[in-house]
Amino acid sequence: MKFFEYILFRALVLKLRFIPFFLLTPLCYWLAFILQYILRYRNDIIIKNLAFCFPNKSKAELKDLRRQYYFRMASLILESLKAYGMSGPELKSRYVLRYSKEVEEVLEKEGDLIMLCSHFNNWEWAGRALGIQLKKRLIGFAKPLSNAYIDSYIKHKRLGQNSDLIYKLKELSEPKMSSKSGRVISFLADQYPGVHDKRHTVVFFNKGINFHAGPSKFAYISKLPCLFASIKRNGDHSYIFELEILSAENHDSSIELSQVYANKLQELIESDPACWLWSHRRFKDQGIYV
Repeated sequence: MKFFEYILFRALVLKLRFIPFFLLTPLCYWLAFILQYILRYRNDIIIKNLAFCFPNKSKAELKDLRRQYYFRMASLILESLKAYGMSGPELKSRYVLRYSKEVEEVLEKEGDLIMLCSHFNNWEWAGRALGIQLKKRLIGFAKPLSNAYIDSYIKHKRLGQNSDLIYKLKELSEPKMSSKSGRVISFLADQYPGVHDKRHTVVFFNKGINFHAGPSKFAYISKLPCLFASIKRNGDHSYIFELEILSAENHDSSIELSQVYANKLQELIESDPACWLWSHRRFKDQGIYV
């Protein structure tokens, strides 16, 4: 059964490979319609999350944001699948890395640094696209999929010539993960902390919200430079991946770094609200899903 699922998945990837981007947009609207009105995928969760973060918006405004979110979600799904058939130069042209002179100086130095990302816009293209554009080696974290065939294929295709995916933090110390020019160690830091994970409670949308403490603690203990990544739309199916300094090497505390990250994330979400991952139970400890 798992292998049959893998064959169907590969067939879909192959089909999308030959669909030009100008035809991908109508497909995104079609998939968004199915997700919202036929499957009704997490309809209530999305609206509750939006209402929790934007209490001053009317019901009509919240429903409109939910509609926009389904389109962004459909775009992420189809873009992610299409990317497996895209060449490096084509992906690079649609996923442009941008940073200031100050960030460039940090990237040019030898040694590792931390990059805190989020589930905003298309984060799935980052592995390959940044591996092509960064001089340092990019290391990202992922959870293995239940289908080992699909997991192996996706892990291979997500990677660029200078990037790797790992499942556990201890893998960073393995010799094969070393790099002479240093590494960019990337975390998707906006995930809900698990039951046994350490957490930081910080102010997020004017409420005390738990964030996973791991990324900030790792940055604080290692005393490595820390960058914030924002992914912004740059036309249909094109993005700008922008880096900025989140904190200097001498962090005052790990929880302060989590708060600075939460502030930046909120600012990013408010700039384009429909583009965050609203379909997850991100605020479980707030009792809004009862």
